[in-house]
Amino acid sequence: MSQLKKLFIRGVLEEEGRRYLSNQGREIRAKLHFHTRRLFNDRTMNVVSASNRYQGKLIITFPNYLRLLDARRNVKDRSGKRSRKGYQLYNKFAMGHYYAIAHRLQNDFTDDVALNLRRQWQQSNP
Repeated sequence: MSQLKKLFIRGVLEEEGRRYLSNQGREIRAKLHFHTRRLFNDRTMNVVSASNRYQGKLIITFPNYLRLLDARRNVKDRSGKRSRKGYQLYNKFAMGHYYAIAHRLQNDFTDDVALNLRRQWQQSNP
């Protein structure tokens, strides 16, 4: 059963990692109207499951300046008032997907899922 759980965890992390990059990429294209090729292309996702401490680890890498774009900046409007505004490109997605991953790992491993994973495991390892 532990091997099935590892397969399930790896699958969830891969799906959520792809979804994270897709949603964040869509937001980058919509919000940033300047050169974003490096910011968009240098983001990667990798799932690692090598240690006994954890059964899976999602690693997402991105250019460092993505965090700077997420930080707030001062903006003056026409009346001279200052407001704080930032591009929500990192924190919004990181926390949203963190909670989605936690929810799926807690609730989605049912008997039907285990049965389907067992069938896939048996077909791939005759």
